[in-house]
Amino acid sequence: DLVHEGHINQIEFARQYAGTLVVGVVCDSSVRERKGPNRPFQSEEARLKVVDSLAGVDYSLIMPCPDASSVSPTIQTINKLRPDIFVIHGEEEWERRQKDFDQLNRMGVLVLYNDAPKVDSTTDIAESIVRRATLIGA
Repeated sequence: DLVHEGHINQIEFARQYAGTLVVGVVCDSSVRERKGPNRPFQSEEARLKVVDSLAGVDYSLIMPCPDASSVSPTIQTINKLRPDIFVIHGEEEWERRQKDFDQLNRMGVLVLYNDAPKVDSTTDIAESIVRRATLIGA
């Protein structure tokens, strides 16, 4: 939702393995579904522009929003792009999307897991801002 150090670390990790690095930005409705009705803080277009401007990112795209089909947005995108490698970070993400990763492996896409320690999250940053604002009486 907000680009932070954890995202930069992930991009740097992926860059090591990519001839061409394509970064997917999660669509607004998916962010709302996972994070709640007050999210995202920035629109998908704003997030796309930020990601696209980062060093090391060759291309960025907005991932398709889930639809009535049983095909996940990740698989839809992989079917179009046909990458050699897909990079993921975070145990929760790994467990939640295991079905996708199994399918990617069957498609011949190598799924790499970045096991670097979690640095931050947008939720952590937002909660910190609220705590600090409460302390100063804003």
